[in-house]
Amino acid sequence: MKNSCCNSKEGNCSWFCPTFVRVVVGVIVMSAGASKFLGGSQAMAWAGGSVLGVFGLDATIGALAIVAIILGYIAASIELLGGLLFALGCRKTSKYAAF
Repeated sequence: MKNSCCNSKEGNCSWFCPTFVRVVVGVIVMSAGASKFLGGSQAMAWAGGSVLGVFGLDATIGALAIVAIILGYIAASIELLGGLLFALGCRKTSKYAAF
């Protein structure tokens, strides 16, 4: 285990593991955002409703349902674009996507 590629600091090993992990994590985050877009307005309402639920609001009532869908679209966009940028190597954007 001591001589594995991820523990080595020389040659190709110094960039391979961080790059591989970054791309895999970026694809996973992108797939989470894409699944919300593919799920339609119900998936968006669920994602936004969970955000409103943190504040103790019921997202099934009138205008709050529209707010929940808008928040769902915002969350899905951040996941999709944040995952793409993270996979491409923009590490500074991961802080904002995590928020």
